[in-house]
Amino acid sequence: MSSRVPQKTASIRPPTESSWFVPGEDRWECWRCGAGGELTLAQRFEEGAPLPTPTRAPWALALPVQAVYSAPLLSNAPDAVGMAGTVRLQMERLGLLTREEPEGLAIHPIEKRGAQTLVRAETLVPGLPGVPGTGSRPPERVLSSPHLLPCPLQAWIFWRELGRLVLAITGSKGLLHVDVLSSRHLDAAAVGEARRLTVNLATRGLIEELREVVLWTGEARPQEVQTWSGLPTREESRPAPRRPAGIALGGGDGSLEPLRIAAQRAAIEAGRRRRRVLLGMALSLGVIALAFTGLIGWESRVGEQWRERYTSLKPQAARMEDYQRQWAEAAPALDPEASVLELWRGVALLPSAGQVQITRWETGRDSARIEGVAESAPVALRFLDEVGQSPALQRYRWEFPQPAIQAEGSATFELNGQR
Repeated sequence: MSSRVPQKTASIRPPTESSWFVPGEDRWECWRCGAGGELTLAQRFEEGAPLPTPTRAPWALALPVQAVYSAPLLSNAPDAVGMAGTVRLQMERLGLLTREEPEGLAIHPIEKRGAQTLVRAETLVPGLPGVPGTGSRPPERVLSSPHLLPCPLQAWIFWRELGRLVLAITGSKGLLHVDVLSSRHLDAAAVGEARRLTVNLATRGLIEELREVVLWTGEARPQEVQTWSGLPTREESRPAPRRPAGIALGGGDGSLEPLRIAAQRAAIEAGRRRRRVLLGMALSLGVIALAFTGLIGWESRVGEQWRERYTSLKPQAARMEDYQRQWAEAAPALDPEASVLELWRGVALLPSAGQVQITRWETGRDSARIEGVAESAPVALRFLDEVGQSPALQRYRWEFPQPAIQAEGSATFELNGQR
């Protein structure tokens, strides 16, 4: 469980102007928030360049979708504290959190369903892919970028973020799930990915019927996407980000604050506290010498506590790197597209599946192998052709030799797939 002390950073209240650093279509952008709350584009930055964050004015960081794990979950807890505990346990069971995880966890309630509450939980991807370095002053708030976009309800929404194709799935009450697609282009394969994610949510009873597809990118014609998806499709310009009004529940403030920013904030707070104490001691030096001595001792104890806190975060950072390597090793087991069950499902739905017998399955991170026996050579050839043309199995490039005909007329076959 996280031991990070909750911070009082539930939202930004800009006195006159604040800066929001947001991932754009292909590069990072800076949006200014005036006293009225409207965001206006101020600057776009070169790819890979560090963000020139303000040194005095308040600023916020919107993390790209590729840096955040998102999962819709159901919680039976009656209050925010219990909800945070049950959601954390579910995220640990999904492999998205560990018990020593110091990073942030944000929980966004969506709707009540009887005694349960549907929420969308977010936690950080180790290493924060796509997030450049920032200045010496930490942000006032860290949240995921979809919270700044007005997503239509009961829809698929496609857009590009830092060059990656992103999909958001919304229900009647708000955003349910958002993810980066493996497809490089908005084509039939990308729509297939969206359909598989939606089927997963539907089988868990988390989403109702969708009404439309919204394209915030001009890569594909709406008529083509409508043909692939079977849903009414419209295209529009990606809306400008807007400052979110609500806050998340979670470990105190619901902030997705990375470890490096937490350590940075701890060091700055230690410096501020030390300066305040030293100033107080200087003012009282000419008045009471005994009080001066007492303040020196108190300042030393407070400074040591903050130094210990800052030092304790360093070994946790090393553990986070270990978690990142462990996650990379375990990723094939958690990837539904790489599982034997997903491969079996794709094969079982083929028209000729009932006329063949599968004798061997093998799946790896980037490969699959199937061996079996068919009633006859024509059946085997037809089955191999169906595998090569099946949309559900297109994530592999299939290669297979000619079936071997046995003495009794049956035919054995094998397929080798590479991703």
